[in-house]
Amino acid sequence: MCDSGRVDKHRDDRFGGVILRVNKMTDDLLKIASAMYAKEKESLDKAVAKDIQDWAGECSTRGMGTSSILISGVWEREESRARKLCRYYSETAIDLVLKQTETLTTEDIDRLRTSARSVIDIELGQAITITSDWIRRSMPDLRSIFDQEYEKARTAFYADLDRDLEIRQGLAEIEKPKETVAALPTSVIVEKEFNFVTDDELRKICKRDYEEVQRVQIAGAHKATIILSGSLTEALLLNALQRDEVKAKSSSKAISGPLARWDLHDLLEVAIDLALINPGAAVLAKGIKDYRNLIHPGKEIRTKFHVGSEEAAISRQFLELVIRDLSSKS
Repeated sequence: MCDSGRVDKHRDDRFGGVILRVNKMTDDLLKIASAMYAKEKESLDKAVAKDIQDWAGECSTRGMGTSSILISGVWEREESRARKLCRYYSETAIDLVLKQTETLTTEDIDRLRTSARSVIDIELGQAITITSDWIRRSMPDLRSIFDQEYEKARTAFYADLDRDLEIRQGLAEIEKPKETVAALPTSVIVEKEFNFVTDDELRKICKRDYEEVQRVQIAGAHKATIILSGSLTEALLLNALQRDEVKAKSSSKAISGPLARWDLHDLLEVAIDLALINPGAAVLAKGIKDYRNLIHPGKEIRTKFHVGSEEAAISRQFLELVIRDLSSKS
């Protein structure tokens, strides 16, 4: 009995040590991501500060030096800067962890979420502070309005982060034939520039994910193909509608809430109503509109979502249709 106890204790200590080492590795990777983000931040902060000064000069020339238009322009530039940096950090951190571990554990997700939310708070805090400085100079009465904008942005950033973590964790759990995927010759992979995507960082992500969806489909990873195709299609539709958010929200098909919280079905309905997408896309979308259910096995079981080569082909065809229509409208 004593020997057995010693063996069990040794086993517990050993596994505890493994967990500690894995957690330390994740923390070390997050430090690397933080350093990369800090470098990116230094460059982008300077560029946006100059852009704001140029904008203020332009407003002054037009006689709008103390107008709400000036303040709105400052906030838009700062919110965009914050979004880019937050996205850069989260994508970098997730990619670094996945390259080392090839999976995202619950502990990894918790650490990634905590660190990424800290970056969100830092960047949006800076955005509202800079905007408030301009408000104090010209229109103090606007402070409460932009405090509300800050809270809305923070909620949206958190929601985007949680969605990205959920999708990336789901994809990491999918068993893919890595050797087959890695061995695919680059000559069979089609590249697209996604010039119609207005956000530079999002364009890079779209190009990366478009290459990945081809690789997993060729390798026969049907579930990964559906999830990646759905995620990429959703991002493209969201970007297209955000170009004129007022028009999108005035559509008869629009639902309440920020565009970033709409699902694939909601985005497609409005895109079709605004003639951005061919109505025939709705037929294909019926088969994959609930693609997020595949991320969690429990939801997949409850919804009885069938995963096969046909569904994978439909999801890819739907993606290609959306790319075609959006690129023709740019």
